[in-house]
Amino acid sequence: MNTPYKIGTSTDVIAVIADQKYLGYLKTLLNSLSLSNQKISVYISLVNINKTVRLEKSLKKRYENIYIEYINKKFDSIADKKGFCVNYRIPLIKKILKLDFKNILFLDADSIVRKPLSEANISQSSDIEILFRDSEDLRMKVACGVILIKNNVRSKKFIDLWEKKNSSGKYTWFFDQITFFDTFIELEKDVNVENIDKKLIDWEFKKNSIIWSGKGNRKSRNLLYIFETVKINFFKYISFLDEKKS
Repeated sequence: MNTPYKIGTSTDVIAVIADQKYLGYLKTLLNSLSLSNQKISVYISLVNINKTVRLEKSLKKRYENIYIEYINKKFDSIADKKGFCVNYRIPLIKKILKLDFKNILFLDADSIVRKPLSEANISQSSDIEILFRDSEDLRMKVACGVILIKNNVRSKKFIDLWEKKNSSGKYTWFFDQITFFDTFIELEKDVNVENIDKKLIDWEFKKNSIIWSGKGNRKSRNLLYIFETVKINFFKYISFLDEKKS
């Protein structure tokens, strides 16, 4: 009997990117990690957000085991900044692969972790796991909101080629998903890319899912997601008060 492959330990890391617009969602994500008693590290890229002692204290108060990098860039438009943020996940993953982590779990900043990550069904044989979608649209073949990357030679080969294919359109919305699928087709025989457990990327907000994703306008319109956000932030606030009393 094979031992289940587990993620979410102290040897693993979550990668996440946020700009000022998504900073509030990032704080909720960190609160959710704390309340669900995760042990995983978090590597945060903050885009065009000023580094301050107050901000770092605020983030570390929510979840202590974090690394923060600051990226400052000029953009011609809001669309350019949005395109940069979604495509920056590739060099970010590549950077973290050079560090001593066993697994990287890339999450969109509007994700909410509701249960232990160790409950996810992870393939023993996969190098990378992502959500494949049955679509004729090349932009929609995969969903890059959650990606699991095991730190090995094959996954590094995949990320290197993905970055190369992506370099010509790094500010283009959906280009990361198009080039991921293109890379998958080219390296299908060399790198084992499998379908990720749907409990790790759920924008239908099912009760038993591990991660809820605030995909699109769901984060502002779906009552289940909004209520979960309020609940998480409220309980984390109560825990802050309890810490002050002790």
